[in-house]
Amino acid sequence: MRGWLSQLPADRAAADEARADARHSDFPFRAFWAWPLGCGAVGVAEMVVHGPRQGADLSAVALALALAIAVGFPLGLLTMLATSLAWRRGWRRTHRRASPQRWAVLLAGMVVTLVAYAALAWVHDAISRRAVDARDASVDLWRSVIVLVGVPAVGLVHLAILGARRWIECGPLGRVSMKIVVTLAFMAGMVHLCSGPSVLFFGTWVPAVGLISSAAVAALWLRPVGRPLAPRASAGAGVLVLVLAWGGLHHVGARALLLHDARVFPEILDWMTAAIDVDGDGDLPFWLGGGDCDGRDGSVASSRPELPGNGVDDNCYGGDAPLMRYAVPREGVPDAPRLPIVLITIDTVRADHLELHGYERPTMPALTQFSRGARWWRRAYAPSNHTAFSMLSILSGQSPEFLVSGPEAKEEGARRFTHWLPQRLANHGYRTVAVNPALLSTGDLRPAELRFATLELGPFDYQPKNRGTMAKQVVDAALPYVRISDAPLFMWIHIPDPHARHEAHASFPGSTTADAYDNELRWVDMQLARLFVRLSEVYGDQVIVAVTADHGESLGDHGGWGHGYSLYEGEIHVPLLLKAPSLGGGRVDPPVSIGALTPTLLELVGITPGSRVTYASLLAAAQHPVVSGCPFFWSERRMAVTLVGRRWKLIRNRQRGTSLLFDLDADPFERNNLAPSEPDRLEQMEARLKEALEHLR
Repeated sequence: MRGWLSQLPADRAAADEARADARHSDFPFRAFWAWPLGCGAVGVAEMVVHGPRQGADLSAVALALALAIAVGFPLGLLTMLATSLAWRRGWRRTHRRASPQRWAVLLAGMVVTLVAYAALAWVHDAISRRAVDARDASVDLWRSVIVLVGVPAVGLVHLAILGARRWIECGPLGRVSMKIVVTLAFMAGMVHLCSGPSVLFFGTWVPAVGLISSAAVAALWLRPVGRPLAPRASAGAGVLVLVLAWGGLHHVGARALLLHDARVFPEILDWMTAAIDVDGDGDLPFWLGGGDCDGRDGSVASSRPELPGNGVDDNCYGGDAPLMRYAVPREGVPDAPRLPIVLITIDTVRADHLELHGYERPTMPALTQFSRGARWWRRAYAPSNHTAFSMLSILSGQSPEFLVSGPEAKEEGARRFTHWLPQRLANHGYRTVAVNPALLSTGDLRPAELRFATLELGPFDYQPKNRGTMAKQVVDAALPYVRISDAPLFMWIHIPDPHARHEAHASFPGSTTADAYDNELRWVDMQLARLFVRLSEVYGDQVIVAVTADHGESLGDHGGWGHGYSLYEGEIHVPLLLKAPSLGGGRVDPPVSIGALTPTLLELVGITPGSRVTYASLLAAAQHPVVSGCPFFWSERRMAVTLVGRRWKLIRNRQRGTSLLFDLDADPFERNNLAPSEPDRLEQMEARLKEALEHLR
């Protein structure tokens, strides 16, 4: 009896400890952490894609990872609550070890998926002639289809094989190996989705599939229930992650990694912060790293355009812009002779693919010859990375910020043409001709809105497989207008050949997209040579000729293909050459905007540009800061904008409140984001950008 009594306290303590263990083991460890770790996996995929392109350091990576994990906390808490309630109602299911045959079939399915992924470039050419403009982007989209349907397909194969065959049992090492293989395959798929155009074309269900899949993969590594210290350990880890995530929200490098160029994770962040973003404008309050100065008004956010005279500070900067009256300028008699003017715009020409700018291939030798008697700008920038915005700016002298205040303001006179170049020249007796005007083919303007007396619309062969012939057709249509007449000529010629899809005559060897692009430039140059000869024969040196491009093209740099999606140098750095009798030749180094062509051409023929032209003439002693942007696009509203200086370049994603800062002298390929390490320079550039945007409006 004494021995039994002596053992009673110990037994009671053991029983209490067992009950405590049982109580703690009910903590749904897997249910809580699967979603945060899944969000972390998506964040890792984004960082793998964008980290090397931004030169991210370890501190930015660590804070970004914590931010990504913290974003999944709301779903984790909801799942944990639902699991706890279900278990209390007796719905708990005993955890069963995954059978080895399931892992074997899953592995086989992954192998099949990877083989299909590798072969899809050839499959694409066989089944699709033109899914999107750039072939490389099209291949990425088809591969995304394989990634997105791979998991459901593997599940179906799993069920089919499971009923027909038994597999050999494997031990713990085999199961861990299977988990590793599945995780690596999943991460490879997520990296692909984060690096391609999938979200733009397939919509928000791509992030949804990625998030659900990432949580499922994360759950493979978690225990079904917690150990005795699981609640305390989870609470401690959660607090630590939240503290680091707070730092990540206010760290420019961490925010840029996850939000600036990323497309999958920002959608997930929007879902998780919908309750905080009460007004639904997509901009978080300042205390969460956003720029929303009025969380109750959805029309007010740092990413919104500033609408003049509405009594509201739409963009959270500088108050309401004053309402400007747009009176038609009074036309005076020009002092200078009315020389003929020929404006040549070539679609999609990036400056660094011209030998004039140091390219190793002689892609446009005729243009190089033309430059020897002309003034040319080494750093000319398009007002936008999209044809419509750039051409509107070139022909009006007004910035995209001024021309397009937003889709909702289009019918309220947002596009103002009181300083429209062809109209101004027509008022002074010019005969105005537009050959293949881009703004009509894109559907951005009606014929009457162009205000050209003559529109030469073809017939031109717009078929992609014959696009290489269009430059010849356009020049053939333009040549008859080059003649001596009583009225001076103003002719706008738009050559579309270098626009994707890139297919052209073979002048240079190679089969890559860049090779095809160079071949297109060479073909266009051959047609320009014919035009230059004709202009010289008819007018001699008594003609004004301007040559430029509406935007550039991404050719895989920074992971992009095509244009309209980023403001890196490849998409906005374009050629600009101007020849006039009164204008000396030579190279000009400071950066300029090609939106300044309208005031420059007017000044060359003695016409006062007027006060509502937002760009200074290229002949002026001082230039305004060079700003380029894309107010909105068919697939997104990032409101991206860039400020280019002599050395420094700032790219601002206004919708996400993120910034990239580059030293173009030391880093011409924009691979090292200096925003985290140059806070004073970043603040200075952001202030200059805000002031420039207010001016350009």
